[in-house]
Amino acid sequence: MNWTGQTLLAAIGLANGLFGIGLQWSLSMPALQATGHNFLAANIHFLSYLTILSNTGLVLVYAGALFPARGLAWARHPVMGGMMAGVIALVLIFYHFLLAPLQDFEGPHLLATTLLHYVAPTLYLVWWVAFVPHGRLVWRNLPLMLVPTLVYFLYTLARGALVAEYPYPPLDVVALGYERVFMNAFLVALGLAVLCALSILIDRLLGRNQPIAP
Repeated sequence: MNWTGQTLLAAIGLANGLFGIGLQWSLSMPALQATGHNFLAANIHFLSYLTILSNTGLVLVYAGALFPARGLAWARHPVMGGMMAGVIALVLIFYHFLLAPLQDFEGPHLLATTLLHYVAPTLYLVWWVAFVPHGRLVWRNLPLMLVPTLVYFLYTLARGALVAEYPYPPLDVVALGYERVFMNAFLVALGLAVLCALSILIDRLLGRNQPIAP
């Protein structure tokens, strides 16, 4: 592999994501199993968090950039890269302003939270802005960039209706009711739309001085 600034930062981002997800998994599994979850249910619960899913997405984008496997071609698509910029920025903002004030982590828990909510978004946004080829996103890509998060929301409601578990307080139908949860989801979706639109705008501005790939 020819090491450049792009590949080096991608490798650092990949390592950060794998370590952060692995550390969080190792901390979450005993706690979930102690509350009555079996191994399968504990893993499903672990994967119900947008933080975990979005950081997994970053790992795949980095892997696609580092390894020219045909099976990772979708991870190199500009829509995927731009969408992940919007989603991971949302994760950082949502956690910092809504969740962090409710939590008081120490030790390994604080490390895992910092890696996934602060380090990962910062590394990815710097990498995406500075090293990814730009000028390939168009405004009609915006609806497609919102689809995965919409699917996540619908899945969260469906799963919550079955097991009465919700990953985040603003999505807790038991505590808030469907009307309030749908309003919260609309506000989050609106925020994500703004962030994804911003990623398209940045891509178009940066792409003015870059050749557009066929």
